Amino acid sequence: NDSRRRLSDEDHIKSAYWMPPPPTIEHITSTRNELHLESDECKPLRVDFRCACFKLCNISTVDFTTLVKFVVVFEWNDPRLCGMPITTNDLPGDLWGPDIILENAQNEVEIIYDSFSLLDASTGRLKRTVTFHGPVYNPMSLHDFPFDSDELEMKFISICNWRTLDGSRFGNDPTKRIYTLEPMLDRKGVEFFFFGWGG
Repeated sequence: NDSRRRLSDEDHIKSAYWMPPPPTIEHITSTRNELHLESDECKPLRVDFRCACFKLCNISTVDFTTLVKFVVVFEWNDPRLCGMPITTNDLPGDLWGPDIILENAQNEVEIIYDSFSLLDASTGRLKRTVTFHGPVYNPMSLHDFPFDSDELEMKFISICNWRTLDGSRFGNDPTKRIYTLEPMLDRKGVEFFFFGWGG
């Protein structure tokens, strides 16, 4: 029986339509009405995120650019995966995942989708890592060279952007298929990186 159940689940994994998991506005509304829930009891998908900077160099006061290697890590629960006997290797290529845009990235910035993994099959917990490597535009106001200091601003934009695991489909839908981004601020479990530089 267990072997039959596993086969059935695996067939479902391969044949299911996997994008997107966030509930639509219509689904949220109908669920609230059907179950008589308050507005805060049925919410869009929550996507947690954290960031890390692994490189900051080549600061150009002429071009107003800085070379960075910056990583954004997303974590979220996909209820369709809950309890399935699967691993990361079983995830379908067209599985939905969140995405983000670095607005002040220069054309030379390389965007690397490093990993897309299943953290916990019992809850459907997933993780995606996106790395931005290259120059970013950062206007500077320098008045006391060489003793100036400045802050690097990374301008990220998300209008419910998404991209499948294999990258074959991507887009955004900020009105119907929505999710919310929430920072992971537990300093006990997340390393934070702070950088400062002098001109």
